[in-house]
Amino acid sequence: MKNKSYRVLPKGIIILMMTKVLFFLCTLNLAAAVGVYAQNDMISINLENTDIKTVFAAIEEETDYFFFYRDEEIAGLNQVTLKRNDVPVSTIIEELLAGSDLTYKLIDNYIAIVPGRKNAPSMIQEHRINGIVHDADGRPFPGVTVSLKRNPLNAVITDFDGKFTISTNPGDVLQFSFVGMRTLEVTATEEENMLVYMEEDLIQLDDVIVVAYGVTKKESFTGSASVVSTERIAERPVTSFTDVLGANTTGVLVTTTGQPGDMPIVRIRGIGSMNASNAPLYVIDGVASNMSDLAQLGNIQSNPMASINPSDIESMTVLKDAAAASLYGSRAANGVIIITTKQGREGRTRFNLDVQYGSSQHLNTVDMADKDQFAELWLTGEINALMRKATPSGMDSYEFIKQSYTDQEAYEGFMATARSNFNKAFKIEGNVYDFWGEGYSMYPDTDWLEEVSRRGQTEKINFSASGGQNGVTYFASGEYYNVLSPVKQAGLTRYSGRANLTSKSNKVLWFGANLNISFTNQSGPQSGQMYADPLRAAHDIPPVVPVLYSDGTYNSTFPYDVLSNYNPVAILDKADYYTGTHRQTAIAWAQLNIIEGLNFKSTFGFDSRQTDENRWYPIGIAAGKSNIGIKYEYYSIRSRITSSNILNYTTTLGSVHNINALAGWEVEHTHTKYFGGEMTNYQTEFTPVINAGSVIRSLSGYYTDDALLSALGKAEYNYDNKYYIALSFRRDGSSRFSSQSRWGNFYSVSGAWRISKEPFMSDLKWLDDTKLRASYGINGTLPSGLYEYIGNYVFGNDYNDQSGAAITNVENLNLSWEKSKNFNIGLEASAFKGRISASAEFFHRYSDGLLLDRELSRVSGYTTATVNLGAMSNRGFEYSLNAVPVEVGDFSWSLSLNLSTLRNKIESLPSDNVSGIRVDRTGYPNLSWYMQEWAGIDKQTGEPMWYVVSETGEKTTTKVFDEATRQILGSGLPHYSGGINTGLHYKNIELNALFSFGLDFLVYDYDAARSTWDDGYSRKINKEVAMLDNWRPDNMDSDYPILINGYKNGSNYSSRYMYNGDYLKMRNIILTYTIPKRITGKLNMDGVKVFTQIENVFILTEMPGFDPETNSSGYRYHYSYPTPRTFLAGLNLSF
Repeated sequence: MKNKSYRVLPKGIIILMMTKVLFFLCTLNLAAAVGVYAQNDMISINLENTDIKTVFAAIEEETDYFFFYRDEEIAGLNQVTLKRNDVPVSTIIEELLAGSDLTYKLIDNYIAIVPGRKNAPSMIQEHRINGIVHDADGRPFPGVTVSLKRNPLNAVITDFDGKFTISTNPGDVLQFSFVGMRTLEVTATEEENMLVYMEEDLIQLDDVIVVAYGVTKKESFTGSASVVSTERIAERPVTSFTDVLGANTTGVLVTTTGQPGDMPIVRIRGIGSMNASNAPLYVIDGVASNMSDLAQLGNIQSNPMASINPSDIESMTVLKDAAAASLYGSRAANGVIIITTKQGREGRTRFNLDVQYGSSQHLNTVDMADKDQFAELWLTGEINALMRKATPSGMDSYEFIKQSYTDQEAYEGFMATARSNFNKAFKIEGNVYDFWGEGYSMYPDTDWLEEVSRRGQTEKINFSASGGQNGVTYFASGEYYNVLSPVKQAGLTRYSGRANLTSKSNKVLWFGANLNISFTNQSGPQSGQMYADPLRAAHDIPPVVPVLYSDGTYNSTFPYDVLSNYNPVAILDKADYYTGTHRQTAIAWAQLNIIEGLNFKSTFGFDSRQTDENRWYPIGIAAGKSNIGIKYEYYSIRSRITSSNILNYTTTLGSVHNINALAGWEVEHTHTKYFGGEMTNYQTEFTPVINAGSVIRSLSGYYTDDALLSALGKAEYNYDNKYYIALSFRRDGSSRFSSQSRWGNFYSVSGAWRISKEPFMSDLKWLDDTKLRASYGINGTLPSGLYEYIGNYVFGNDYNDQSGAAITNVENLNLSWEKSKNFNIGLEASAFKGRISASAEFFHRYSDGLLLDRELSRVSGYTTATVNLGAMSNRGFEYSLNAVPVEVGDFSWSLSLNLSTLRNKIESLPSDNVSGIRVDRTGYPNLSWYMQEWAGIDKQTGEPMWYVVSETGEKTTTKVFDEATRQILGSGLPHYSGGINTGLHYKNIELNALFSFGLDFLVYDYDAARSTWDDGYSRKINKEVAMLDNWRPDNMDSDYPILINGYKNGSNYSSRYMYNGDYLKMRNIILTYTIPKRITGKLNMDGVKVFTQIENVFILTEMPGFDPETNSSGYRYHYSYPTPRTFLAGLNLSF
């Protein structure tokens, strides 16, 4: 049966449905907005001998107004004493500005203090110059100050439509300024309507960042955080927002395969736990979100991050140290990623349409042997195997092989036998043909990877609307996203819709709601070391094996029964596999502004996911062969309810003592239910449903509950915006521990010093800001299991149709939190009016009381018990640099660099923990490479050699693998990692490129050792082309062993298959052209952009056919989806 996962609605119908939904949402929100009448806000204020900034701050706290002004313009105003009750805000402002050359302009809820015109000198020859100001997106820009450079008192403010009229002379220089935008200087002309386009001042826009339970000014933030803006997110054709984090932030490593919707592995500042989770906490619009995998089947992971439309995200903040993350307590030991979705802003409804289309192919793949190369390799290995078997007693087999090559008659005899063996082994439909004779043409030259691959495809349509009026703002969006992997039948389709509403029309009560619904349909064949995995099969099946029989049916008789005769092309054609995930999230909040500076905010969150996993193998296909058809179907439901209640107080005493404090409590409950089964024995391939089978192979179902109750508090103080100190505390109680160890206390203390505010720095006019900060604190980590402290029983161990249960783990009521102790110190600075900004910091993260499985005596009836034992540390440096090195006329060059270092070390462990060729040992990195060291080959015989290391460290070689010494050879964690983002801008053209890199780590080619470069051991498996350079008497300069079919010669798991993991990857390059505003304005469009880009352009690394960013374990597996290279074009319309 064909996979039906991509039989979706026609795009025209999808767009029409999305448009209708968005129109309804916008109409509903506009109706709410229009129903709120503008008020003349009244205010009571009582201040003595206070500067004007403090008055503005008091008004902001008591109302929903925000002030914009220049420090130098209000510096001359005297201190005031105000005692007023229930007077209009306008009265207070007019009194403050009385007698000055300043006035104010009210635009929505923004109050701009600007130069007035009372004392403006008369113009010698007055002209009225008209114009329209647009923002960076081409929208009319109200509230912009337009002033005459030679006479700043001659100034006006643009109206709601961005229009202005000013009296001046053609040729005079006009200045256009607005907070958060770069000040422009434009020469006045006699044109009827001047067109002016403001540009964002990124330095100012970054002044406010989202942190735990609120926002803060970057200048006052004492913790360590990185911010990824919407620009970085919007420009990438990614399935999940996590794909943008890598290379754009310091201290963050993201690995994921090329499978659409695959669960990414995100690590912030290393690995802090050995058995518990190392994933960060994700917080969406202030509510902690569960991002764990719900999948029960192994073929597709149910990635909840793929349910979020990246285009809906305004920014992401990565909290890395205790000062930044400790307010999240036990969930924040591995860092926190705060996601803030887009909100509307007051003004007319603005629409945005983004359309993208592209195709993809595999970026890099392993170079496998073709028909002739495989036959040559197989024949060489078979000849040597025959010679080895014929070695006379008492003679060294390698010496005999060497001699046999010089005996022409003997060599030809061995060759004839080897050829005959090949022809018999690789029969075609049961017939023996001579590959080296007339039967050559009967053998196919099958490229199995090509057979299971196709041209991938990416489509995206995103439509959004935003706006607001009278204190009510809204944002709504709808998305259709479809990506087809270059691997056949693998892909992801997502439908999502969002509606965010905020009301601040009443100064006492604010409220809002964020709603998101999505459906993702993921499809993909079984993956892993499974015979039904098409990617593994594509590397394993020899090219001389045909896909089809001569009658056109699928081949099901492979030589040596390789992969149990599972034909990957037949599986892709006949089997069906998909995972459908519905997700609904709702966040509602209300804030009560009690008195000036004091407010109470209550937030409620609901997050529900329903996952439906299906896999179907019809009769004769894969597992359907032995089961007469088999259907797998599993359902998972997870719902989380959260509630947080925060009391926040902010005040300023004496104009220099700034205080902020919050206290609150939070509760969280997660319920998960699993149910599923497998049915076999089907009559036909056309009924892939549970009730069509007659034999229940398995049936299971259970549920879990997880709860967390927390109290939290924070206090911040700064003196004159120069010296900062902050304290935070959180107490968590978790259902994952017994009552006697359920509660954990977590805290942080941090401080900062803005050096640039000191008088001794005043002469450094080029320096904008410099800050030194430091922090220390403790976070916690919960165990991955929900009931590991309990002596659990598990049912399902039935006997003679009687229900049976077995004990699964030992009771440990003392089981408690892992503790993560974090120290951080950093220095950050900006200079030359934001042209350059840089930061450097050091961190040390010490994890104690690690949750480990300790071995028990088997006589106890148990094998292990979970205990708190052991310690591990991570330390390193992080550097970032943002600069605009060149800015000349219409041309500019921007550059962003980030570099992170990491040293991971196990500080204490009761004993070595060896797993395959990895080991955990005190004093070494987690999961260090642990194996025999390859010593090359004996050039005279082609025999493999390994090193023996004595107790004194002296090395000698051996040809017996079991005699070689296992050693720790290095780490799979990059010591250095980072990214480079650079852009060239000329007029309306932009060219941007993003690079990522990793240095000083080792990776391992696991599948080469297993089969595809095993020196002939698995004769039924195809080989890599590199094996052609094998040792032979006529090729004694080779570095690779002699081939011997069926003999494990040198393919043992040793450092022979280890590579330097260093890499440089060009992740993205994008060329954008913005249609000139003079053209789009005539079309009543705010902006039009066209762009083309390439994702995953190239990668430079030592191991061929491998992308180190696709596997955090450091292994190369043939079954991993290769990284796709995507070519994409798009169009963005704003209107």
